[in-house]
Amino acid sequence: MARAPALRWATAGWTFFIAENVIISENRTEIISAFGSEKYHLAYNSLSTFATGMIGYGWFKHVRGKGPARAWALGAAAQARAAASGGRVSASGGRAAAAVALQALGIAAFAQLAPALQVPVEMQGEAHAARGGAGAAGASGAAGAPGATDAIVTASGPAPAPAAAPTKFAVRCPFDFQAGQGGGAGDEVWGSMRVSRHATLWGLGSFCLGAAVATPLLPEACFLAMPGLVALLMGSHQDYRFRRGMGGTLSPETDARTSNIPFLALLTGAQEDSWLGGWEKLGEEVKGLNVLAAVALALALQRGRSAGVLLPQAARAAGSRRARSAGTSAAVGSSGGGGSASVFNKRA
Repeated sequence: MARAPALRWATAGWTFFIAENVIISENRTEIISAFGSEKYHLAYNSLSTFATGMIGYGWFKHVRGKGPARAWALGAAAQARAAASGGRVSASGGRAAAAVALQALGIAAFAQLAPALQVPVEMQGEAHAARGGAGAAGASGAAGAPGATDAIVTASGPAPAPAAAPTKFAVRCPFDFQAGQGGGAGDEVWGSMRVSRHATLWGLGSFCLGAAVATPLLPEACFLAMPGLVALLMGSHQDYRFRRGMGGTLSPETDARTSNIPFLALLTGAQEDSWLGGWEKLGEEVKGLNVLAAVALALALQRGRSAGVLLPQAARAAGSRRARSAGTSAAVGSSGGGGSASVFNKRA
């Protein structure tokens, strides 16, 4: 570990972020009593900002692209694929599928915050024409003898029913801003909350875990796994505080019907009268096209990763080969130039 500072930086910023959030928020009441709400929020926000900067600095300066490589990336199968792709290693098979699934779940969680996507064209009936025809028929009936009905009667008997109104394509907005506005009958358990009480926290965690599964570099994997730990620990601590009425509330009913860990309440059947009831409600409430868009984006990300990553040792070896090649070329050029100068001097 001492010889791998990238591994220390991979976890240091996230660890500080978790610690300062838990410690400051757990002592919220005492700090506010002693120093006031304004100074409490100043300290909380300042420490969170510092921790976020530490996370970013660690990633860009010490973690991204740094070794050592993970064991699977050094295995025979991965190295065989790397030999055929210029030394680049990429996740494949089950590892790639897991990365896509995790990132699709993460993107879908955030996609539920956006307006619902909808197909921008639809088939519409010319209802106004049908209503106009019905009105005309009613007027004709009213103008007839007393007791006449809306049906049009001719000498040969009742007239045939009017033809069905034609349909046509109509263009509409690709976003449905009215969909997904909240649960019915005051139910707090609705939409993505059926999956987790902290859907956005776990959305970030799941997205990063997918990237952690796919990367062949150990420091990157450690760094990208940390948001999942953030979601688990900070979500649990927030629930603990809210149950005590500290900084928010969590009603016993909502607590019993939902979970911090994604899908746990659904899997245990805690949400509705039947086990399938919660899943059916989730299917009705989720923004389906947004989920499909999330899956498509996750597949696109995996396609981008399929080019692979050049491991640090392979990059250093390639750099050494280029340096030796450049040195050899320079030596050959120098020898050629010296020979020409000698010949020229002899001629002189």
